Amino acid sequence: MGIPIKEAVQVAGGAAKVAEMLDISRISVYEWISESRLPPDRVINLSRLTGWLYTPHMLAPTLYPNPSDGLPPDLTTQQGATS
Repeated sequence: MGIPIKEAVQVAGGAAKVAEMLDISRISVYEWISESRLPPDRVINLSRLTGWLYTPHMLAPTLYPNPSDGLPPDLTTQQGATS
């Protein structure tokens, strides 16, 4: 299974909305999708824009090797309580 960047962008409102929210060009977002790779400084931002449905671990497993890496503390606490 590939890295779900395209799906995450769709959940976040589409390429135009993500670009607007991050103050970047739509072309940059389309490059992430076509390359199946996010710039390291955009992983947390895209995760946040998806409401954490797509975690940093899902979007950049090399940078965030553990499932709870990069998540806000309140979400990691909730995950620990349900695990």
